Amino acid sequence: MKLRGAAALVVSLLLGGGALADEKANLTGDMDKGSTVPPKHETAKTNRKKIQAIGKADVMGPPPQSAEAAFAATMAASPARFDQAFGWKGWNIPFPSFGDSLLQDYGGWRSTLANNGFAIIAYNVTIFSDNMLSHPQSSAPGLQSYWGQRPSFLNSPQVFLTVDLSRYGIPDGQIGIAGVQTASTMNNFTPRQFGLGGLQYYQTLFDKKVEVLVGYLQGSQSFVGTYIGGNVASPFGPSASIPFELGLSSPGESAPAAIITYHMTDALYNEFGIQRSLSPTPNVLVDTIAKNPTNLRFTVPSWAPLLIDEIGYKNAAAPGEPQTWARFGIMHNFSQYQNFATGGTSQNNAAYFLADRQLWQADPSMPFTAYRGIYAGVSAMYAPPETAAFSQYYEGRLYAIGLFDARPQDMISVVYNHQVTSQYIADPTNAVSTLTGISARHATNSVTASYLAHLMPGLYSSVGLSYTDHPSLTYYPGEGSALLFLASVFTMF
Repeated sequence: MKLRGAAALVVSLLLGGGALADEKANLTGDMDKGSTVPPKHETAKTNRKKIQAIGKADVMGPPPQSAEAAFAATMAASPARFDQAFGWKGWNIPFPSFGDSLLQDYGGWRSTLANNGFAIIAYNVTIFSDNMLSHPQSSAPGLQSYWGQRPSFLNSPQVFLTVDLSRYGIPDGQIGIAGVQTASTMNNFTPRQFGLGGLQYYQTLFDKKVEVLVGYLQGSQSFVGTYIGGNVASPFGPSASIPFELGLSSPGESAPAAIITYHMTDALYNEFGIQRSLSPTPNVLVDTIAKNPTNLRFTVPSWAPLLIDEIGYKNAAAPGEPQTWARFGIMHNFSQYQNFATGGTSQNNAAYFLADRQLWQADPSMPFTAYRGIYAGVSAMYAPPETAAFSQYYEGRLYAIGLFDARPQDMISVVYNHQVTSQYIADPTNAVSTLTGISARHATNSVTASYLAHLMPGLYSSVGLSYTDHPSLTYYPGEGSALLFLASVFTMF
């Protein structure tokens, strides 16, 4: 769901404007010192003295700015002022802010583009993983079985160009074009590619109660919402594969689609989408890129439509009002999937439920600091084991955003997940394991702890540890468990 008005400002600040985040910290720090708002414990005499001091200051100049006014002035001066008109539309989490970028508006280059109706923003994510336990770095016949079994890298930049159509008489209209490139040390996990990241038209209707999005879309950025804290810079923790098994498109694999979002109230929404499926095969990512490496193909034989509908409740954090986001969705793919039970083919479907709630607010004094605090969330997903290699997924998460006054956008998270393998894959594999030497797990458990640091405008870094008891679907003797060291760098330009 896309929030509007004051709520949108609060949520966008969760990701936007690294410089603004620092300014927010300065402002709230000043208020803690009593420079603008007298603390409640001060006496009337002390307050009168402050009032007299302010009166004397009037002779010398204007009174001190309130924190809200100073923050509004900072917003107006920051490249974040371009977010509303030029930020990429259609995501269910805040799109990265122009104010939270390395290039800012130095030399007025963003202003020049904006004056002509255009905006460009790019981000790059680099991820590293390596198993810290004693283990074989490959499995027979010498292949890597899981990400991080040996030192593993992934790098993926995306570039976004948006065109604001309001200057051409189309209020809230926007055209977006994106490109994506991916390189990885494990091609059977993430193959190399260079392709279309998105090509879309966005429009609101009926006084913004309806949002329409059509084109080559990144479906996973509009539905489900798996990023911890709604922060695209945070890559660690969740590992739900069911939406992608069902053919939902991702940032690297855009697909022709149309999405309509109806806002029943400011918080309650329903979102419906129809999309050309990705490959209906167990290794969906590899097979999709093999047949459609540039993402440009509109139709592919055997890739039928995917329908998805999500209903949810989402409100932004406000003073005394914790943030809540609960969503439930169903998916149906008309493609023919391998039926592991019968040996034939069948259509596929799935259901999911996720909920996140702010449990405690670290600084509810002002709207733009209310997002700081402690959160908890749960996820549950199901797909039939006859047509899905991973048929159940359960997750619990606890995370804190801006827990320290000096680090208002840092995030600490602990995520546990339990993933169930289809018995129609595990049982036959184990039945012949004495002959093949290959066995299969019925379930996998993982615990991931990570820290995401906002180092400066446009630069995030994350480190973490993740323990998994059975890191691959099928395994050879001696493969062992995994304690992965994780690191990432997320950069915006």
